[in-house]
Amino acid sequence: MDDLQLLTAIASQVTVVLENASLHAERMKEERLLRELALAREIQEGFLPDDLEGSGDESFDILGRVFPAQQVAGDFYDFFHTPDGRVGFAIGDVSGKGIPAALFMGSCRTLCRYLAQEGLPPGAVLAKLNAALAVDNAACMFVTLIHGVYSPATGAIVFSSAGHPPPLLRRAGGLVEELPAVGGRLLGYPGRNITFAEHRLTLEPGEAIVFFTDGLFEARASGDKTQCGDERVRHLVSSFKSDQSLADWAEEARDHVAKFLGGPNLSDDLTLLLLRRRR
Repeated sequence: MDDLQLLTAIASQVTVVLENASLHAERMKEERLLRELALAREIQEGFLPDDLEGSGDESFDILGRVFPAQQVAGDFYDFFHTPDGRVGFAIGDVSGKGIPAALFMGSCRTLCRYLAQEGLPPGAVLAKLNAALAVDNAACMFVTLIHGVYSPATGAIVFSSAGHPPPLLRRAGGLVEELPAVGGRLLGYPGRNITFAEHRLTLEPGEAIVFFTDGLFEARASGDKTQCGDERVRHLVSSFKSDQSLADWAEEARDHVAKFLGGPNLSDDLTLLLLRRRR
């Protein structure tokens, strides 16, 4: 009987030791995963431009911001100089979340910039980008995307959309208009003779164009079917102050969504690309 009690006591202690070892291993695994996600986010943020390097042009402002719902985002933006002296830009939203979306996002951003440097018009860039993404897309991921070019000398913009939400045009006095941009098809699916419409407009001094992902107008709190909606977004853009920086506009948009959700945690990635003509 004494031997049985001793074995029971030893077995109980061994069980506790094994449980503690298992919990420790789980904590170590979780901490390692968090470190890897933090590094992935740092690398991802390093891909996104803070400003237009070497521009020196004070006739316009351009700014992008990604506010991720998780450690890494499937949303992205980009802007860069083109060979003909204009400014190329892009904003996209990859299906899904987390690491797979972030990896696909990196491919989209790199390919879009590379194709734009060939001097192709936006519609042709999207067509070629779709063909490239569709190759070996076993995971059947897709991306909505707007790519365009801006001419600082004239304020002219040409852009094409692949299933992306239409941007908003903010007039100098604060009036907001939704641009009648045809959405086009999503990128990442194979197909022949796919074309993307090109949209043209000219920004007048003081006007701005606001591009965004669906994390802005589709935001909704958990368990609530009410979305932030187009009307609230238009009111938000109209409320921006002309003398504010574009960084202030982006933060106001982030705060607007957080207030609507009732907390700081986003339900989806939120990305903005803002372009304003000064003179």
